[in-house]
Amino acid sequence: MFDIGKNVSAATILAKAREFAVDAVGLSALMTTTMSEMEQVIKKLKAAGIRTFTMVGGAVVTQEYADRIGADLYARDAMEAVAKVKRLLGVAD
Repeated sequence: MFDIGKNVSAATILAKAREFAVDAVGLSALMTTTMSEMEQVIKKLKAAGIRTFTMVGGAVVTQEYADRIGADLYARDAMEAVAKVKRLLGVAD
C-alpha cells in the first residue's frame, strides 16, 4: 500500500495504477468541490481498461454517492478502508 499524495491528477492516478498493477485505488475528499473528480477518475480507470477495485470516502462522501459514481467500495474513515481492502483481498490481520 502506498500514498501518492493529495491533489493528484487523474492522469497520475491512472499512470501509477498501471505502473504498479494495483489491486485497489482509494480516493478521498474532504470538500464537496473535490468530489466530482472521484467520478472522473473511476470513469477514466474503466475507460483505460485498468482492472482494479475503487474505494471512496472522506468527510463529505456517503455510501449513496459511492454507489452513484460506480465505486466498488465506500469507507467512513481510513481504518474502515484498510479493513475492507484486507477482506476484499483475503489478507489476514
